[in-house]
Formats: sequence, C-alpha cells, structure tokens
Amino acid sequence: FSDREIKNLKTTVEGAASDWVSLQALPETIQANDQKVFSASITVPQDAAPGLYNGTIEISKENENLLKIPISVNVASLLDISRGVGNKTGSLNGNGWHYYYLVMTPGTTEFEASLEWQQEPQDLEEPQDADLDLFLLSPTSEYYTGERGSRVENVKSTETKKIQAPPSGKWLIAVHSENASQAVNYTLHIERSE
Repeated sequence: FSDREIKNLKTTVEGAASDWVSLQALPETIQANDQKVFSASITVPQDAAPGLYNGTIEISKENENLLKIPISVNVASLLDISRGVGNKTGSLNGNGWHYYYLVMTPGTTEFEASLEWQQEPQDLEEPQDADLDLFLLSPTSEYYTGERGSRVENVKSTETKKIQAPPSGKWLIAVHSENASQAVNYTLHIERSE
C-alpha cells in the first residue's frame, strides 16, 4: 500500500534461498493511495542438503529500498530407519526446532516415535524450565502431537506417539524446545513394524 505514487518499482530476491523463490511481479508503477498484492512461492529442490537457508525479498524504486521481507527455509535431515529402528540425538535451547524426515514404506502396520530428554543432576539446584515437544506430519497432512509420558524424579521426561497403519510416503518429524533457559539434550527413537 502506498500513500504516494511510486514509479520504477522492482522486486528482487537475494541470499541462499533466492534460486528457490518465484515472484509474481509487481507493476512498475503504483498510484497514490493504491495497493497491489503480489505473491512469492518457494520450491525446495529434492537434492537440497539439510540446513537453514536464508534470504530476502527486496522491493525498491530506483536506488531506494522500500521493504525487505526475510525468507527462511529449514530443510529437514533424513532419519534413517534400519531393521525397523532409527535414532537421532540432538540439543535444543531457547525456542528452537529440529526437523527430520523419514520415508514410511508401504505395508507398515505400526509406527512409534518417542522423544526422551533429561535434565543433568548438577542442574537440579537451579530448576530448568525445559519442555520439549514432539510433532509428526504425515504425507496426507494428518498432524500428530506426542503424548506426555512419565517423569522420573523430575529428571527424565518423555513424549510418545504410536500410529496404527500409517500412510506411506515422506513424514516430517519436529522436536521443539519451548523457552529452555539452557541446552537440553534429547534422543528421538523411531520404531516401524511391517
């Protein structure tokens, strides 16, 4: 939206994710008190390496930047399943996320994901507000959350989700730390039965 006429308007994409972004072009001129809508879509290549890719969409006129829109794409890493079992370990703090994906083969009868994290005994003098969460997204867009398990002496916590006859295809698994004041180590364990 503009309160004045803008001429020679252009949009560009910069950064590591720039080749993945397609922009709907804005018109070269926007009249005063007018608004124009544009869109951007991101297509991540199948061979993209896991990691965080950043960039910006920049809207400018001549040599003046009018707006910078940040872009952030987090490409999940493969959680490999061997003989029906897979494990990943990691550490999160603050309000962090780790993403993984796995390929559910046709004929899988049951799938169980469990997340376990532990507060170190020396940290118990200062209680930690660590709370990790487990999220699963199926290829058919069903969304599952982990169910809180037991807590052992206020040290070890778990979340587990068991799914009967899961849809085949690529699943996304996310581990989330909600405002942890220090790093929390976790183990993600997957079992798949065929």
